[in-house]
Amino acid sequence: MTGFLAEIAKRAAGRWLDLLVLPGALWVATVVLGLRLGHAHAFAPSRLSTWIDHQASRPGGHDAAGILLISAAILACAAAAGLAASALGVAVQRWRTLPGRRGLSRLAVALRLRRWNRTDRRYREAFVAAAASTAAARPAADRRIHAAHAAHVRLGETAPTRPTWIGDRFSTTGARIHADFGLDLDHVWPRLWVILPEPLRTDLSAAQDAYATASRRTAWGVMYAFVAVVWWPALAIGAAVIVAGETRSRTAAVALTDLICASVELYVTDLADRLGITATRPLQRSDGLEMMKALIVIR
Repeated sequence: MTGFLAEIAKRAAGRWLDLLVLPGALWVATVVLGLRLGHAHAFAPSRLSTWIDHQASRPGGHDAAGILLISAAILACAAAAGLAASALGVAVQRWRTLPGRRGLSRLAVALRLRRWNRTDRRYREAFVAAAASTAAARPAADRRIHAAHAAHVRLGETAPTRPTWIGDRFSTTGARIHADFGLDLDHVWPRLWVILPEPLRTDLSAAQDAYATASRRTAWGVMYAFVAVVWWPALAIGAAVIVAGETRSRTAAVALTDLICASVELYVTDLADRLGITATRPLQRSDGLEMMKALIVIR
């Protein structure tokens, strides 16, 4: 048991180091770099090396206690930055799924809806043009249809209702499950999770962790952008990190929603059996509505 607990502590410490301390230390180093260089000397490494040499030549620069104290302070700042990034990552996840009725989320939905309507119109116009084209012009018309369809899919299958594509992906997943099976995913999922096989739950947890990690990367990008207040190149660093985080978040969200849909499609009838409801396979919408009645009574 002692060895088991020691191994868990070792893994937890390694995960804490990878997720919080190391990225936090890099961010703290960027802050120090920005404070020393500033806007006027953004690309003057000689100023930084001069400052480091000056700090090393001070009487306390070789004192073991002083070095230990500075190291502890750096680790504490790095851990604090990591915790801030984790909290900001959770806020990013929540903002993505807001209904878009007020503030910044409403503006984001309006901008996305305008782009979606534009691509939807081009998609429809491409079909009209293809129908009126001659046989010789048909290959070019088909290429325009494929290009318009690709642009349409990138913005989403349905008109945006959330501030981000990822938010629409989660919303569409719940709406599709409700339309196909008559189920409210928020009510069904906690019960369904209990009866899912362990390999599928492991895959779902891994997908959720990947999504959380990618969202945290987006949060790091926002924090790097804040450093641009004192050092403008940090804005480019932040933008690059945000793009990388959002790209990975999309991939993780697709994997997670696909796994959620697969879990419902494959095991929701097992849940119906546990609730004492005789359901057909595949589950019909009427059976799903009976399940919802049972779940609401239980709740």
